[in-house]
Amino acid sequence: MARHPLDRNIGLFAAYRVLFNLRFYYPVFALFYLDAGMSLEAFAWLQGLWSLSIIVFEVPSGMLADTIGRRKTLRLAAFLAVLEMIVFAVAHDLMGFAVNRILSGFNESLASGADSALLYDSLKARGREGEYKKWLGATQFYGLTLGSVSTILGAYLYTFNIRYPIWVTVGCMTCAAGVSLFFREPTTSEHALSWRAQWALLRDSVRVLAQSPILGYLVALMVVVDCSARIVLVHTSIYYQALLIPTAWFGLVGVGVRLVTSVVSKNAYRVDAALGFHRAVVLMLFVMAVGFGGMAAMVPYYGIAFVPILVSGMYFLALTVEGEINKRIPSDRRATVLSLKNMALNLAFALGMPLFAAAAGRGLQVGFGALFLFFVAAASILALVSWKLWPRDATKA
Repeated sequence: MARHPLDRNIGLFAAYRVLFNLRFYYPVFALFYLDAGMSLEAFAWLQGLWSLSIIVFEVPSGMLADTIGRRKTLRLAAFLAVLEMIVFAVAHDLMGFAVNRILSGFNESLASGADSALLYDSLKARGREGEYKKWLGATQFYGLTLGSVSTILGAYLYTFNIRYPIWVTVGCMTCAAGVSLFFREPTTSEHALSWRAQWALLRDSVRVLAQSPILGYLVALMVVVDCSARIVLVHTSIYYQALLIPTAWFGLVGVGVRLVTSVVSKNAYRVDAALGFHRAVVLMLFVMAVGFGGMAAMVPYYGIAFVPILVSGMYFLALTVEGEINKRIPSDRRATVLSLKNMALNLAFALGMPLFAAAAGRGLQVGFGALFLFFVAAASILALVSWKLWPRDATKA
């Protein structure tokens, strides 16, 4: 029997997402800017510009995907990513790097809701939407595993020329653009590209979230999980230093964390199926609390074991929650609703960072301790709300 064209989207989605996120310059990201002549203040300003561009473009890009289609949106994102990387590779001043950061925020916003919407709707069109978590987990497995390779290789290439990791990433983005040419559109858009139609799309998408307690809970869950974990992740190098881990080992530690997390991601759907969503959520919230608590204790050397515990819990919940959200939103507004969720995550992170910095100003351990207490309190509330909401929603699953 001939394979259905939409079935090919599954493998193409995995290839696209892995290639799109395979950035060889990540292990030397901050160092590159300093070696390229930027100050720490300029680096902070550029990352703030990047965060702002994501927040600004997130929802409009989701609306675009629901209007012109997921396939065209992902093609645009990939081709802009090629342009972004070329600008990054040749930039030598603040203006050039600023253009790169804006392009980066725009194309990441374009891809963030459209790619998962394409996967879910492709499976749904074939009556296979129950496999969404499985394939998303498999994609995360390959992404994290290959990301481990890029972490080592990127740092190695940097020793020859600080721009080599970026040029290799240009090749990855070019391959992602090539993959995007073979996507098949799983849905037909009913939205016109006009102000009135776009406003109606946004209004209806907000209404979808506002009128569903379970969707509101799922977004709140991810806001707490994503914001808390990301704050820790951007400070891991400082944390490793505080644990007396030699700087030369940082790359190896990062690879180890990625490999552990990749195995968890690949098998997350099995745990979710065996325990049920509510029990899996409570278990992973507990696992993450252990990770936060262990990191807050800051035990020299041995405290490193809590990093993969925390990160694995975050990836597990991100995967399973996205699957549950997709079950409860209509296809014609899927990318817009997912973009609204992503914007909430980015806003929470932008607000959470200064609060953490204020606590960490009294010491990194104080900051981690405050984050641990916040997470335990928020996770306890979320676990109780889940217990009450989930049985009511079970018939809608």
